[in-house]
Amino acid sequence: GVPADVYDEYMEAFDGFNEAIPEWEALTDSVRSQEQRCEKLADRHNEKGAELRRFLSTEGLLEGS
Repeated sequence: GVPADVYDEYMEAFDGFNEAIPEWEALTDSVRSQEQRCEKLADRHNEKGAELRRFLSTEGLLEGS
């Protein structure tokens, strides 16, 4: 249990936490969306880099090829 002398402070913090949940959920959704976008961009970047390395290697322009 919570000591009686800090119970009101405890409940205030507890209620504040519960009230903030919708905001945190929205922020979490936003972060997840940005993370997915970044992953797609990173994958596309890696694909383009691999294509460029293959081209340079085929043309004999890549060091060590």
